[in-house]
Amino acid sequence: MELRLNLTHAIDWNDLSRTGTRQAAVEMKKIAFDAYRKLMEKSPVDKGLFRGNWQLSIKAAASGVIQRMEPNKSGPGPITSELARLARYGADGTLPDIIIANNVPYAQRLEFGWSQRQAPFGIARPTIAEIVGSLS
Repeated sequence: MELRLNLTHAIDWNDLSRTGTRQAAVEMKKIAFDAYRKLMEKSPVDKGLFRGNWQLSIKAAASGVIQRMEPNKSGPGPITSELARLARYGADGTLPDIIIANNVPYAQRLEFGWSQRQAPFGIARPTIAEIVGSLS
């Protein structure tokens, strides 16, 4: 079962949309980068498959598990490759959904406390709370 984080639905667009599409796109890219980085940092690690499977997509959630292991919290490889997808975000004048998904079969269990030692409160929920809190 996958774990999806829709950043577009997680934040209050009223303030952000007043800045105009171009500036809103810049802000959403920053938020997406911050969220992705936090998800990587919070992800519990055995061999690194869960941490390496955070996939960033535009409009529709990524599907499938990728065979990318990432034992390091900073994960420069995944961060660089996933955030490259944001390069043209907003360039067409639209602001589609930005979704970060993790499709490993045990993602839901990890989110709800399966890893009591490394992520007792989950990964995505605390990340969303931090992002929303930083925007207030």
